[in-house]
Amino acid sequence: PRRLSAKFEGDVVLAPTAVRSLLVWLLAQLGDAPLLAGSTILRDRVGQPVASPLVNLRSRFDGPGIAAVSTDAFAALPLHLLQQGRLTALLPTLYGSRKTGLPHRPVADDGWVIDAGEVSRGDLVAGVSRGALVGRLSMGAPAANGDFAGVIKNSFAIEGGVLGHALAETMISGNIARMLLDVTGVSRERLDQGWHCLPWLRVTGLRFS
Repeated sequence: PRRLSAKFEGDVVLAPTAVRSLLVWLLAQLGDAPLLAGSTILRDRVGQPVASPLVNLRSRFDGPGIAAVSTDAFAALPLHLLQQGRLTALLPTLYGSRKTGLPHRPVADDGWVIDAGEVSRGDLVAGVSRGALVGRLSMGAPAANGDFAGVIKNSFAIEGGVLGHALAETMISGNIARMLLDVTGVSRERLDQGWHCLPWLRVTGLRFS
């Protein structure tokens, strides 16, 4: 593993294990705590694009090992949460719904699928002039607006569309909300772990250091 030789702005290809970080942030922003605190930037975005048109996110609450029941004991019905990047619902519990006046939408703890794309994982890498294939993001909680900085782990440099050496002590910074909008490629291949089924995503405009 080697460090980067210089800071730059480039692209990332996120493996499904790193895509999960985007999913966790998105779902958290739609739940009780940020809705009650008024800190979520997605509060008034239902029906609007919050991700690239390439991103379709739907539930699979009947998947293996998943209980199709919300944390407040309601049946979790199927939900197409992102339709070509457009947000279809917020996700308050019954308590959150009564406090905010928003519709109650029960969801299970796990069971989400991002639809496969039309390009191969290899083509996603080949389309990156400079950046990294990222296996995992290690970071604290992003700011309320989505700003973050984190270490990329299990990651490899990409130069001129070619996968290179492993990276050591490398950070990326950006905004998770912006990352969802800046998805420029979704792979045909997906990793199905039962509780999630996620593809590889190419995202532009991250700062490397």
